[in-house]
Amino acid sequence: GPLGDGSHGHYDLLNVEIAAGGRPLVVDPGRYSYSEASPNWRRWFRGTAAHNTVCVDGLDQTPYARGKPDEAVAQARFLGRHRATGLDVLHGEVRSPCYEVVHTRRVVFVAGEYWLLEDRLRGDRAHRYDLRFHLSADAWQRTEMAAGPANAIVRAPGLALVVARAGTPRLEAGWVAESYGVKYQAPVVSIAVDGRAEVTFTTLIVPLAPGRIPPSLAVHGGDGATVVEVRGTGPDGRASDWVGWRSTRGRLELGPLEVRGVAAWLRQSESGEIVVLGACDTDT
Repeated sequence: GPLGDGSHGHYDLLNVEIAAGGRPLVVDPGRYSYSEASPNWRRWFRGTAAHNTVCVDGLDQTPYARGKPDEAVAQARFLGRHRATGLDVLHGEVRSPCYEVVHTRRVVFVAGEYWLLEDRLRGDRAHRYDLRFHLSADAWQRTEMAAGPANAIVRAPGLALVVARAGTPRLEAGWVAESYGVKYQAPVVSIAVDGRAEVTFTTLIVPLAPGRIPPSLAVHGGDGATVVEVRGTGPDGRASDWVGWRSTRGRLELGPLEVRGVAAWLRQSESGEIVVLGACDTDT
């Protein structure tokens, strides 16, 4: 929303928060303080890096100001929502006066079980892109990372982040303020790529019980479409999903089936049978 005359808003366009099972998993760190005395915690909590979005070149989306902004501010635009059985897709973009990069994000909720986030950054010159996820205070010193051939995995209480290998995640120390004037340490997941004009991050966020193996993630593209293959889904972790989207109606190759639409998904049982199919804005 708008920053307001008192500049109460944060530089957090395209930020997401995720909760499941009655607990926060990916969180907004909060307000903490209006004081700008050193070390100026107000600025830290307002900054883009303190939110679950992408930070470009270490900059805020809007230049920091104490009062009403007197210069250009970042602008967000809602690009659409598409829904079908077991599928909910949100799409938006942000443009900043601080750099020429356009950041578009899709948030895809699948089967009421997990989220896929696609972040596309498109610029004219090389930049440093830093995708950030702030976890709850409950995850402090209880978060682990593992790297596989195709995915990097971050495990925290009740949660797994599965990252397609655009960059390697690392952990930073952050803060969460659940009430004014009180802050707790919390982990921040940072996935950074440097020296590129364009990059796409694809992240799977799944609530996960202790001992459960996280799903695997494979990203396929081409012909203007993105198709994601997620293995290890469903109540027993034995199903496989194909989830696809594109900006305009067209072909989506979902593993064993081709669909024409803007977004679609299907689930296969362990034996390969298609047990669920949902599609948005399909050709009829």
